[in-house]
Amino acid sequence: MSKPPMSGWNGFLNVDKPRGQTSRDVVNSIQALLPRRTKVGHAGTLDPLATGVLVVALGQATRLVEEVQNQTKVYFARIRLGYTSSTDDAEGEIIPSPQPHTVTIADIESLLPKFQGEIQQRPPKVSALKVAGRRAHELVRQGEEFTVAPRAVRIDRIELLDFQGELLTVRVSCGKGTYIRSIARDLGEELSCGGYIEELRREQIGSFRVESAIKPPFTRESLAQSLQPMEELMSHYERLELDASQMMQVKQGQPVKVMGPDRERIAAFFEGRLVALGPIRHGKFLGQKVLIPS
Repeated sequence: MSKPPMSGWNGFLNVDKPRGQTSRDVVNSIQALLPRRTKVGHAGTLDPLATGVLVVALGQATRLVEEVQNQTKVYFARIRLGYTSSTDDAEGEIIPSPQPHTVTIADIESLLPKFQGEIQQRPPKVSALKVAGRRAHELVRQGEEFTVAPRAVRIDRIELLDFQGELLTVRVSCGKGTYIRSIARDLGEELSCGGYIEELRREQIGSFRVESAIKPPFTRESLAQSLQPMEELMSHYERLELDASQMMQVKQGQPVKVMGPDRERIAAFFEGRLVALGPIRHGKFLGQKVLIPS
């Protein structure tokens, strides 16, 4: 077995998830190769049908999953028009539209602006979203009736790449919590013909791009070689260097006196290593997320 990275098993893996596997399948296959009790998690679920960037966090990096989830995501999607699906993708029961409707590029282009910006989006019923404390997909399997409330999401851009026959190809840049399946479903409804996701690939989350992602099967050696330090994620944060006494204060959960105005996004470092995230308020750095070096 290979030695762990110099920083220990703390950092991020940029994985190209294959079609047919769940995000949990990927996490489990990685966890099986690491020392016992190594924390492993992922930043943003991909459906089994979907492929592409799945950011897997190891060790102390699991504390930063939310930081990854909050970054912009880019998806490549193929939408089949003229049908609906029980899951809003090709995994469900596919039903032809009872009233086929001829769709033109002009029709699509006129509607896409409606799906951009800060919008209210209704998530798919077959999803990991919790309804009254239970997963929506579990309620569907048990035949229970329920509704999923719309919620606010951010869609920065939908780029029309191609439209041939029934197949519409788009690239979507969006924020956290956006369902591309919902875009396909809702666009199909607006076009009066139905629509579902036939192919979905996540091309990017923040600085994590699919071109540099690793593919299974994994080995412990390949994981060690591909592990990205937590520090690389913090380029959009202002950096604060701590001395030894300040580092002890942060470890003990105490505020650290600093100079300068109030700021919200501060990454605190000690000897080149990321140790905490938090704001500066009233002349004090507050370590809201403390990442004690191993």
